Amino acid sequence: MDKHEPIEKLISNKNVIHILSEAKLPGEGDLLVEIVERSIEREVFSIYIAPKNYNLETSDLTFLATVKKEKNGEKIKGWYIKFKGGYS
Repeated sequence: MDKHEPIEKLISNKNVIHILSEAKLPGEGDLLVEIVERSIEREVFSIYIAPKNYNLETSDLTFLATVKKEKNGEKIKGWYIKFKGGYS
């Protein structure tokens, strides 16, 4: 988990956390975040679901969504969530 952090550590918007938490299936593990981009204008995060019995050596993470936080300096303009596509 060297580049992945718990979601509450990097995303402060409770509505975004709630939407992402509701998107995972019952029995799946915690949501983890990887920073993709960090600048004055935006922050972009990749959201992953860890398996329930996650360990660094044997388990792969499942990509769930991309979260983008648009900013105007220190002021947040909006949060955007794009879930992984390709559902049938």
